[in-house]
Amino acid sequence: LFTAGDTANPARLNYTDLHQLRTQRANAFIDLPLDAITSLFQYQNALYGMARDGGVRVNGTTFDSDLAIGNQYVETVPQMPGCVSHRSVVSVPSLGLMFWWSEEGPILWDGNKSVKLAQRYLDGAPRGLQRFFAGTSNFDQSFMRYVVGQHRASRSEIWWWLSTASSIRDVAYVYNYDIDEFYGPV
Repeated sequence: LFTAGDTANPARLNYTDLHQLRTQRANAFIDLPLDAITSLFQYQNALYGMARDGGVRVNGTTFDSDLAIGNQYVETVPQMPGCVSHRSVVSVPSLGLMFWWSEEGPILWDGNKSVKLAQRYLDGAPRGLQRFFAGTSNFDQSFMRYVVGQHRASRSEIWWWLSTASSIRDVAYVYNYDIDEFYGPV
């Protein structure tokens, strides 16, 4: 079991054996080379820790502060943009893809590289879609931590709900991964 979010240690990843939840050791943690963990997700056989400005991959099968016992290691993933909200991370296991919202807009991750979906569509996109993405700069950045992602598998869509001026999610950006197209706002 992995947890994060301690305000006193914002880059600390705590871990414990699932069968020993009540006996977690005080030294059962890894300090990740991030400013503050905004999201954790499992992809293939690794755990990813994300901050607003990047991410790291945590590998290993046995976690222990004594590296004679544990085999965990952490590596920075340079081609991975950060994540603004843990609620924005969406998995599409049937395709082996992860999606999330970064400070640069929506991200597609295939395990090796990321695609900044908004940037790809700004060049040569229809004018309405250009205004749509350009409008993200109008969103109150303090509300970005509230972005929520939702996978609608029956429609092959990822919906990201954002707030324009309150904590109420009042705008959705919709991406259809089968036809590789955005539409909205909804």
